[in-house]
Amino acid sequence: MYNLQLLEFIEAIQETHDLEELKQIRRRVCSILQAVVIDLDKDRISAESFWSFTMPWEVAITTLRHRETILLKVHLN
Repeated sequence: MYNLQLLEFIEAIQETHDLEELKQIRRRVCSILQAVVIDLDKDRISAESFWSFTMPWEVAITTLRHRETILLKVHLN
Protein backbone atom coordinates (compact mmCIF):
# COMPACT_ATOMS: atom_id res chain seq x y z
CA MET A 1 0.00 0.00 0.00
CA TYR A 2 2.67 2.53 1.00
CA ASN A 3 4.91 1.64 -1.92
CA LEU A 4 2.05 2.18 -4.37
CA GLN A 5 1.41 5.61 -2.88
CA LEU A 6 5.07 6.45 -3.30
CA LEU A 7 4.93 5.42 -6.96
CA GLU A 8 2.01 7.81 -7.46
CA PHE A 9 3.99 10.60 -5.81
CA ILE A 10 7.04 9.88 -7.97
CA GLU A 11 4.88 10.25 -11.06
CA ALA A 12 3.39 13.50 -9.73
CA ILE A 13 6.86 14.83 -8.92
CA GLN A 14 8.02 14.21 -12.47
CA GLU A 15 5.00 15.96 -13.93
CA THR A 16 4.86 19.08 -11.77
CA HIS A 17 6.24 22.46 -12.76
CA ASP A 18 5.27 24.15 -9.51
CA LEU A 19 7.55 24.48 -6.47
CA GLU A 20 4.61 24.91 -4.10
CA GLU A 21 3.12 21.65 -5.33
CA LEU A 22 6.48 19.98 -4.70
CA LYS A 23 6.38 21.23 -1.11
CA GLN A 24 2.98 19.62 -0.67
CA ILE A 25 4.21 16.36 -2.16
CA ARG A 26 7.25 16.46 0.17
CA ARG A 27 4.92 16.76 3.16
CA ARG A 28 2.89 13.77 1.95
CA VAL A 29 5.99 11.67 1.31
CA CYS A 30 7.25 12.48 4.81
CA SER A 31 3.80 11.63 6.22
CA ILE A 32 4.05 8.21 4.62
CA LEU A 33 7.43 7.69 6.28
CA GLN A 34 5.94 8.68 9.62
CA ALA A 35 3.03 6.27 9.15
CA VAL A 36 5.38 3.42 8.24
CA VAL A 37 7.57 4.03 11.28
CA ILE A 38 4.51 4.09 13.53
CA ASP A 39 3.23 0.87 11.93
CA LEU A 40 6.65 -0.73 12.49
CA ASP A 41 6.70 0.36 16.14
CA LYS A 42 3.20 -1.03 16.68
CA ASP A 43 4.09 -4.31 14.94
CA ARG A 44 1.58 -3.69 12.13
CA ILE A 45 4.35 -4.29 9.59
CA SER A 46 7.43 -6.45 9.76
CA ALA A 47 11.01 -5.25 9.70
CA GLU A 48 11.29 -6.88 6.27
CA SER A 49 8.34 -4.83 5.00
CA PHE A 50 9.93 -1.71 6.43
CA TRP A 51 13.19 -2.39 4.60
CA SER A 52 11.36 -3.07 1.35
CA PHE A 53 9.68 0.33 1.81
CA THR A 54 12.94 2.23 2.24
CA MET A 55 14.12 1.86 -1.36
CA PRO A 56 11.00 3.35 -2.99
CA TRP A 57 10.98 6.07 -0.32
CA GLU A 58 14.60 6.96 -1.13
CA VAL A 59 13.73 7.06 -4.84
CA ALA A 60 10.83 9.40 -4.10
CA ILE A 61 12.98 11.77 -2.02
CA THR A 62 15.81 11.73 -4.55
CA THR A 63 13.39 12.39 -7.40
CA LEU A 64 11.83 15.22 -5.43
CA ARG A 65 15.20 16.85 -4.73
CA HIS A 66 16.23 16.54 -8.36
CA ARG A 67 12.96 18.09 -9.56
CA GLU A 68 13.32 20.94 -7.06
CA THR A 69 16.81 21.65 -8.37
CA ILE A 70 15.58 21.73 -11.95
CA LEU A 71 12.62 23.99 -11.16
CA LEU A 72 14.73 26.36 -9.08
CA LYS A 73 17.13 26.76 -12.01
CA VAL A 74 14.24 27.42 -14.38
CA HIS A 75 12.71 30.02 -12.04
CA LEU A 76 16.05 31.78 -11.58
CA ASN A 77 16.56 32.15 -15.32
